[in-house]
Amino acid sequence: MLAQLRSGYAFPMPLTPKQRLGPYAIVEMAGAGGMGEVYRALDTRLDRTVAIKVLPAGTGAAASARFEREARAISQLSHPHICRLFDLGTDEGIEFLVMEYLEGQTLAERIRSGPLSIREVLRYGSEIADALGHAHRRGITHRDLKPGNVMITAEGTKLLDFGLAKLLEPAPPVDSSETLKLPDALTEQGTVVGTTLYMSPEQIEGKPLDHRTDIFSFGIVLYEMLTGARPFEGPSRAAITASILKSDPRPFPVGLAVPAALQHLITTALEKDPERRWQTAHDLALQLRWINGALSGELAATAVAPRRKRAGWLLLPLVLAGGVAMGWMAGLLREPPQEAQLPVHLRMSVAPVSLRSHVEALTFAISPEGRRVVFAGFEKGVPALYLRSLDSAQAHTIAGTEGGASPFWSPDGRWIGFTARGKLWKILADRSGTPIAICDVSVTGTVAAWGDGFILFAERPGGRPEIHRVSEDGGTPSAVTKVQPGEYRHTWPQLVPGSKRFVYLAVAFEKMGRTLFVGRLDAIDPKRLLEETSRARVVGDRVYYVRDGSLVVQRADFAEGRFLDEPRRLADQLARAYWTGSAEFDVAANGTIIYRTQTSTGRLFITDLGGKERRALDDSGVGYGGRFSPDGARVAAGLLMPSDMTPSIWLYDMHRTGRDRLTSERALEVQPVWSPDGRSIVYGQAIGSPPTLVRQLLAGGEIEVLTRSVFQLAGNFSPDGMTLYYTQSPPGRPAEIHKVVLDGTQRSEPVVTSSFDNGDPQLSPDGKWLAFASGSADGSGIYLLPLGGGERIRISEKGGYMPRWSQSGNELYFMGPDMTVIMAKRGASGRWSDATLTTLFKIPNLRRGDSITAFDVSPSGDTFLIGETRAGEGDGDIQVILNADLKTQ
Repeated sequence: MLAQLRSGYAFPMPLTPKQRLGPYAIVEMAGAGGMGEVYRALDTRLDRTVAIKVLPAGTGAAASARFEREARAISQLSHPHICRLFDLGTDEGIEFLVMEYLEGQTLAERIRSGPLSIREVLRYGSEIADALGHAHRRGITHRDLKPGNVMITAEGTKLLDFGLAKLLEPAPPVDSSETLKLPDALTEQGTVVGTTLYMSPEQIEGKPLDHRTDIFSFGIVLYEMLTGARPFEGPSRAAITASILKSDPRPFPVGLAVPAALQHLITTALEKDPERRWQTAHDLALQLRWINGALSGELAATAVAPRRKRAGWLLLPLVLAGGVAMGWMAGLLREPPQEAQLPVHLRMSVAPVSLRSHVEALTFAISPEGRRVVFAGFEKGVPALYLRSLDSAQAHTIAGTEGGASPFWSPDGRWIGFTARGKLWKILADRSGTPIAICDVSVTGTVAAWGDGFILFAERPGGRPEIHRVSEDGGTPSAVTKVQPGEYRHTWPQLVPGSKRFVYLAVAFEKMGRTLFVGRLDAIDPKRLLEETSRARVVGDRVYYVRDGSLVVQRADFAEGRFLDEPRRLADQLARAYWTGSAEFDVAANGTIIYRTQTSTGRLFITDLGGKERRALDDSGVGYGGRFSPDGARVAAGLLMPSDMTPSIWLYDMHRTGRDRLTSERALEVQPVWSPDGRSIVYGQAIGSPPTLVRQLLAGGEIEVLTRSVFQLAGNFSPDGMTLYYTQSPPGRPAEIHKVVLDGTQRSEPVVTSSFDNGDPQLSPDGKWLAFASGSADGSGIYLLPLGGGERIRISEKGGYMPRWSQSGNELYFMGPDMTVIMAKRGASGRWSDATLTTLFKIPNLRRGDSITAFDVSPSGDTFLIGETRAGEGDGDIQVILNADLKTQ
């Protein structure tokens, strides 16, 4: 066959109409190429049309096993612009993939009819970049991105063959000087060419690849969409290879009006050195959408626009990291604008420092003039406050702020306030002095705002519930609000400039409502301004707040307690916690905005004891704990779905697909634990106050409140189900292990307390040993406490968390600090003091910022439940919007 000769692969004889591959009936051939032959087929079980890709034969057992493992990973990609992989199988030696069937034309065919318009390039480009970013966050690289692998459908673009280049590696490249006339991918007639034209330099040189190889290929695709030609050309494969390795991309054609920002975006994607390219596809998608939005406002600057009007475009793609373009940034900050400018979106890396965020604290604050950012972070395990100028590449530690949180600025920008060690402090912003204590506050900490000679602050849960006022020079605080019946506390105060008014959030006690009020310093007479909102920031007559993950702004009449216009959206995917009202953003007096995104994704899956994935349960939410039922037939998990504002408890049947929601309350619900009889589930529930323990029968009925204290998370039951062990975190004190007797008296008492955190208690099947995680003085790790009396035993050598017992009680499994699953086995003597440790496997592809959110071993002892949360690209950085004037949004 021609395909065999061109690709170096061997294929089976062509399939014929009505031939069957398992449940799939072949209809007709739809395309062919080096990666396989494609057929239109009918799924006889679901009566739907699918695409079948028949794979090269003779790949060998090891390659087939790797292919199956990685194909299963790719099948979990769920994105509107990625062609979905439904199934894989083998029939009489023929290996095949089952994919979504698409109607439309490839991008290659569209380009053959002429270059695309700027609008089309921006739209299709942002869709492709979104798809790439989705896969990259899951550790999957395309490695064969080209116009022939992009389908244009009525709903937009679809990226094809995602990961197949990697799955089928090693594969000899097709000579790009030859062209195969074949049926086009999936539907129509067209041409499939070799991949050399779109390879990155590191791919050509055979170097290790990561997701940035796709970014280079994407730059070539964008260039070709705009011009109808490619940036690297030559008469042969050797000439093209040399051009990609050594030559600059061809200039854009004279007379082609391409926005300067788009030119810069493409040329940066085509950098030879991966370190000099765009680092994430997510950033590319954001920039392409921003350019498109600006064009819609008829504010676009083109390559021939006057120099002054091009400044915003040229600055648009620059990333505030490692000193890149700091001179440009400094010029923009120092030069007063002479005319209305475009908003400029930037990203500021804080590396090597890591942001230290908390759902009840402020992570960062921007100075009143909009040029400096103070943030809470940690480096080498030491938490402190850091100061960085927007026109600098370096953040500086502020001496004396160790353990500091919730920073805020004085109105003149000379002082920085913060909370630490049970006090409210201030320190000079030039870092020349030492912290000055203002007043004592709750050890839980505060959030605060600086007024004209005074500070308003609210203590975190466990402290005083009202908003308080104190002189900036120190003194005794006085309350300026009064908690009303049904309210739990007031928090997140912000001053209204030039007045005696301020805004704050009122948190209800037994419902999830968060109400924004306008208060007065000289009278307790609040006016209700907004329901169901986050904390707010006031600049002039504008109120900035977050709703449904988007940062919005509205003008307000604070005296009347009403808004004057409709909300306008400024940014999306903001990090926030609905149940506390937290939202990670700040706004300077000049309108500069900083914020942090939250784009984490989560997976819940089952593995064997060697770490091989057996089944994916869910990839649609971020986990908050998960456990097997006592009979192993079901799984309960706390999951936060993208469409929800709070996590809920979901049930998964191990014998069927899908999920069922256990709870219907509008509340934060986490850490489910099964009763020994499998008839009920205990979990932590927070409605207004922090979480307390409740029990829900699977058969339905009212939720039973088990404890009255707060800050509690369930551990597990005694074998008879009459005692529940749990973690309690008293405000401002280390976490403790308690137990409650469920005999109607609800008697509770502490079991493990110390000056270090202790948590996640797990009772052994015979009820004699309590396993728990501890951060004790002799090293954090897993410990065993004999409940019959005696000294506790340290099990793990280098940390650990989430201990889980085998059904026999002879093994204890736990997560190691480096994302490994470890088994501790009772010693040959029968004593735990000489237990042996075995590392079973490491969770693959996890990066800095990723975490394990659920872990359990099945009652049968042959599978693990694992929940992982992967941090989104850029979530650890600070996003910046310059010139964010309301009129330009």
